[in-house]
Amino acid sequence: MKRGILFTDVDGTILFSKKYHGISDPEKKGEIYVANALGKEHEVLFAVTHRRATCISKVTYDLAHQLRRSYSIICVTGAGITSIEQRRHVLDFADGFILENGAAIVDASLQSDEEWSSRMGESVDALERAKSYLNANGWNIDIEGMVASIRVRPEENKDRKNREFENLCQRVPLDRSLRKTTNMGYLDIFPAKAGKGQSAEYYMRHHGYDEESSIAVGDDVNDVAMLSVARKKFVLGSAHPLVLDVARKHEWYVSNGMLFDGINEILLEILKTMSPKQDTVPSN
Repeated sequence: MKRGILFTDVDGTILFSKKYHGISDPEKKGEIYVANALGKEHEVLFAVTHRRATCISKVTYDLAHQLRRSYSIICVTGAGITSIEQRRHVLDFADGFILENGAAIVDASLQSDEEWSSRMGESVDALERAKSYLNANGWNIDIEGMVASIRVRPEENKDRKNREFENLCQRVPLDRSLRKTTNMGYLDIFPAKAGKGQSAEYYMRHHGYDEESSIAVGDDVNDVAMLSVARKKFVLGSAHPLVLDVARKHEWYVSNGMLFDGINEILLEILKTMSPKQDTVPSN
């Protein structure tokens, strides 16, 4: 058993992209790749999915591996397993993944937590009705690699106006067994028994951790529930304005740095609070 558990969001927290975060395309310089963020160059590792290229700062990657000596690191995302499979090599410090806003949980080898999956089974019919509604109303949906959730992306519905998508996010009719959230400008629909907060709580109980040993890091609206259940909460300075409002109201740690600098500042802050004894706790 490691000393504690660290839940971290993925996109916008440890991985960044050109489209959503203003990161330049990684450029090879000698033996390294370099990307520019807010006028500053960073050495990066990058992964290309079927939709976009994302990159992680080499500093972030190294700090995460240091933290893994004492903390189980769980990557928490709204994306499905296909996205994680394509980016696994830059997230190899993770001991597990919570996917689809908590609708699915897998271990480091991407094997499903069947106990958790069985809880999501109750929402299958409701998800099918939601899919039917969206399809009947002309919305293109993303269910590729998803086991218990639906995602609607504005870029895959270019014939719809922004206000139509905003209206959908606010008023899409859902069964009581479903919930919705926005994430990186997407609409995500998932079982009400899921969510990043409830899945993080389950993961802690299932693996023998308590709240006092928990840390969470995030940046977007769908991260607030996860942040709320952790003992120590860290938010990037580049987070969504609504998340920054919540963080400052409750006096959570908000990084001075943005993007790569923000997550590196946070990971260094976590490492600083660990004594030498803590930092050498062996892993399982």
